[in-house]
Amino acid sequence: MEKNLLFFDIDGTLACPGQNPSERTVSAIRRARAKGHKVFLGTGRSKASVPEAVWEIGFDGGIYSAGGHVEAGSSVLSDRSMTAEMVRTICTAMET
Repeated sequence: MEKNLLFFDIDGTLACPGQNPSERTVSAIRRARAKGHKVFLGTGRSKASVPEAVWEIGFDGGIYSAGGHVEAGSSVLSDRSMTAEMVRTICTAMET
């Protein structure tokens, strides 16, 4: 059987905003992993903002912060923080 890499967004895909994933969703993802597929989160959220109910599903890694942080297993593949200049620019734009 061919093995696949499966990526899931949180908001509106795994669950409606403000809700936990359904048991049907959780079961389907766990069945995919049991069959040998690798399952990843792909979200604009930071890793720290992933709800506990989503973590409990079990994932093989993830792409967080819209690509700013990438993990596979326990390995960090990429971690690109915003520069101080980027933060200042965003803050200035938000204040106006």
